[in-house]
Amino acid sequence: MLPLTKEQISDAFEYYSKPQTYQKMKADVDGRATEWRDASSIMLPSIPIEEWVPVFETGRWVKKADKYTWLHALDSSGRVLIARSEPLNYKGKDLTEYFFDYTGDGVWVIAVNAKKAGPFYLYHYKMEGERCVSAVRFGEFDARALELEWNGDHLTRAQQSNWIDKGGEKSGKPTFSYSINDNAMHSVYEMTYGKDGDLDRVVEQARDSEGKEYDAITKFQRLPKGMNKNKLFEAVEQQLVDQITEAIGSAKLKEPACVALVQFTGLDTDETGYPPPVYLTTAQARARLSDAGSGADHDDLWAIAELGEQPETVELSFGTEELKQSLMLIFQLTNGGSSRSYSSVRKLFQRVCARLNEVDWTKKLKVTDDFVIIPRDISRELDMLKDVKVCVPKEKLKLLVERGLLPTKVLKRGLFSQWRK
Repeated sequence: MLPLTKEQISDAFEYYSKPQTYQKMKADVDGRATEWRDASSIMLPSIPIEEWVPVFETGRWVKKADKYTWLHALDSSGRVLIARSEPLNYKGKDLTEYFFDYTGDGVWVIAVNAKKAGPFYLYHYKMEGERCVSAVRFGEFDARALELEWNGDHLTRAQQSNWIDKGGEKSGKPTFSYSINDNAMHSVYEMTYGKDGDLDRVVEQARDSEGKEYDAITKFQRLPKGMNKNKLFEAVEQQLVDQITEAIGSAKLKEPACVALVQFTGLDTDETGYPPPVYLTTAQARARLSDAGSGADHDDLWAIAELGEQPETVELSFGTEELKQSLMLIFQLTNGGSSRSYSSVRKLFQRVCARLNEVDWTKKLKVTDDFVIIPRDISRELDMLKDVKVCVPKEKLKLLVERGLLPTKVLKRGLFSQWRK
């Protein structure tokens, strides 16, 4: 449930919506600010769980300002007083300000926009010393709360809840009447620690607003002893090659296969990394897309969504528990981490498909003479030609171009010169 009552929420919105309160906060900033610093976003109080699960948007200090940075005023003790979306002398309608109002047990953060009367979001952080024990963000039509449990210096449990104010949505007016009950989306995070005192694992158990519970998900797992990132990638690459080879070799198709599409996983649209689905299809399915008048381009002929709808296509599922855990670790270290980088995972899929294209598939199942295996993202946001260029042998590329299945530019020297490393 929310760590604040409905009365506290309503009273806070009423108080911080008053023009005189806004003027008081502005005057407080003017009187106490001793330093101005830029940050990548609003420097909200730190919550340990955000390292593994984004809760509220938080920033980091930067040396150079740009159009995306936020200007912060600090008092003599280093506490943030205000965060501005625009430079100090800007007074236009695009200005958004976050005021920090420190109280006896924590801090209120009030988000105000020049176009709107009153706050559009309020945050409240309850603190015990330097430690946050609860945080809540509420706006006109939604609320999010986080309650934290500690054992000494170790965060052991966190519960996140999300509410939607249906009444406010329907009326178009803010009501702030969140139901203080179980009709919310809940996620409980349990943390365990190793004998050395370092965090070992974070597991999430989620439940929707209807009470349906989902399978537990490991959000963080410390790398096993003796394992590093390079060794992890090498092990996963071999597992993927072995298990995809077995899955394709065991597939049952009535006609020869012309392509296997290995779906990229661990993208920013995924909750986690997981074993990639493999879509195996026939020349008949692809020819149906390339028929005159279909409007298909080269990209359509290799698209998971389009080929997946064809009756000849078979989706192959696989993945040992060891592979699932390893892919989870990779996601955690790459796109699920603070760097949010997918490059190393994309190259992993490229290496896997390149090795699979070296297999003599005629000894395992019926295939066409231009059969290839390539990685693809289901949303088609990644450039397919970059992946094809580094995954498919040159002889196969020439054959596919001759048959009108790939554009001629894929054969140009120097195009996407990166290699599978």
